[in-house]
Amino acid sequence: MGKEFISSFGAIIPGARRRSRARVVREFVAAMNAQDYDRAVGLVTPEFVFADTAGGRIDGTERFVTVARVYYPAAGYPTVVLTELLQRKDMVLARGHLTDGEGAMGSRTLWQISFRGNRIGRIEVTRSESQTTLPSFSTRMQ
Repeated sequence: MGKEFISSFGAIIPGARRRSRARVVREFVAAMNAQDYDRAVGLVTPEFVFADTAGGRIDGTERFVTVARVYYPAAGYPTVVLTELLQRKDMVLARGHLTDGEGAMGSRTLWQISFRGNRIGRIEVTRSESQTTLPSFSTRMQ
């Protein structure tokens, strides 16, 4: 089956689109864990926004990649571990934590992932205020 058929199938049967969105989230996390930024950018919209609940915000894929290239080595190359994905309408809620090779890097983390079509348009991360997020790290880079 070609991508065109699967895309059409998802438009007819909403559950098929939601399942593919969960797959997109898993692929995005795998790409980021591997620091494969080209693959990650291919899964998001050009106007992608990564934000946190404290007001930190990264706008656009170019800035996102720039910040990620600095953040990952500075943070000891953390890995996102997803423990649960919940799908609702045009959104996926992800629960998990980050590890640094030595164990967990703090508290649980929640990600609210919004889609435009089958591409990620926005991620909003919620972590304990004492925990660094990619958007809060970005504000310190400016």
